[in-house]
Amino acid sequence: MKKLYIILAIVIACCVMIIPITAFMIRTGFKHQEKPWAAGLVYRGAAVRMRLQQFGSAQRVLARAVEVFPDYKDVPRAHYWLALCAEKSGNAKEAISGYNDFLGRWPKHPWASQANRRLSTLEAQNM
Repeated sequence: MKKLYIILAIVIACCVMIIPITAFMIRTGFKHQEKPWAAGLVYRGAAVRMRLQQFGSAQRVLARAVEVFPDYKDVPRAHYWLALCAEKSGNAKEAISGYNDFLGRWPKHPWASQANRRLSTLEAQNM
């Protein structure tokens, strides 16, 4: 039983530290934007926040990231994530606009069919 409590305490400590760690990652990436690793650090920080369902925070980071790192390889994915964050935050109009933007720019992206499905669902719900 003692081992279970120790493991539980470690898991809780890790969970509590994730947000500060992602904040550090994001700050460091933006601070050193000229470095080749900076964009990846920012995008990974935003992705972790999305997994933690911190959609508003992730959306703000991603919006700035696509401006600061417009040529990064994950920009299409970031645009999809921006729409997804808006959807998960309850902002259907912004999500619809974001999915349309994503599909207009990258119609052949591997996530295009998923974006189309989410867009169709949102449009049907907001008629």
